[in-house]
Amino acid sequence: MNEYHILNINDRNELLIEEIKCLQFKIDELKKKLNYQKIELNNILKLENTCNEIIDELKKKMEIITEEIDRINNLLMKLKQSGTVYIYWDIENMPIKRSKDAKKIVSNIYSEVKKKYVNNKIVINCYFEKNSISQENMIKLNDCGCQLNYVPNPSKKKERADMVIIRDFFDIESPDIVGLISSDGDFVPYLKKLKDRGIDVFAITNNIRYGEFISDIIKWSSINS
Repeated sequence: MNEYHILNINDRNELLIEEIKCLQFKIDELKKKLNYQKIELNNILKLENTCNEIIDELKKKMEIITEEIDRINNLLMKLKQSGTVYIYWDIENMPIKRSKDAKKIVSNIYSEVKKKYVNNKIVINCYFEKNSISQENMIKLNDCGCQLNYVPNPSKKKERADMVIIRDFFDIESPDIVGLISSDGDFVPYLKKLKDRGIDVFAITNNIRYGEFISDIIKWSSINS
C-alpha cells in the first residue's frame, strides 16, 4: 500500500469521525428536545388534572347553588300560596250590567282566581263613579266583602279612576300578588313595573296586550257571563 492510499484512508476516517460527531450532536439535541417535550407534557398533564379538579369543585358548588335556588323557589312558592291576592277592579271600564247579579260576578271572580291561588286570601278593591253601578249591586259588592272606592270625577276625566288605582298599586307594602280587572291599555307600563319588582301579576280582561307583561289572563267574558 503506497503512501497516497494511506493518506486517503486517514482522510476518510477523519471525515467519518466528524460525521459521527455531528450525528451524535444531533442525537443529543434531539434528546434535549424530547426531555423538554416530556417536561411540557408533564406540565400539561398536571394542568389538565388541576383543571379537572377545578371543574369537579365547580360542579359540586353548582349542585349546592342549584339546591339553594330550588329551596328559595319553593319558599317563594309557599309564600305566594299563602300571601294575599289584591285585585283592583276598574268598574268604569269593566262594568256590571244592570241585568247581572254582582254577587254572581264576585263569586265567578273568586272561583277563577282560586284555580291558581288555592290557599290565598283575596281582597277585591272596586273603583267606580256615582252613576257607574246600581245601588243594589253596590250593596251586594259590600256584602261580598269587596272594598268600595268611590272616585269623584266632576270633570269627567277618563283617567281619574286609573290614577287612583295606580296609586293604590304602589301604596301596598310588598304585595304578594296583584290582579287587575280592566281592559284599559294605560295600565300596561304599570303592570310591567309591578312585574319587574318581582310581583306576580294577572289580569281579568279582554285586552290581549296585557299578555306580554303578566303571568296569567282570565277572560272577562268567562266572569261576566
